[in-house]
Amino acid sequence: MELAFSPPYWLQLTIWLPTILILSIGLLRPFKAYLIALQFKHKASSEIKRY
Repeated sequence: MELAFSPPYWLQLTIWLPTILILSIGLLRPFKAYLIALQFKHKASSEIKRY
């Protein structure tokens, strides 16, 4: 986008900053659910195993 249109920096900030914040906060919950599902699937636990 930078090479094709050369938009000013203020326009890039107003587009990309909210987009990055919304996507990162919006994807936290699905990724956390996926990680918990993987832990459940592989029977992972937080216990420390001592041999």
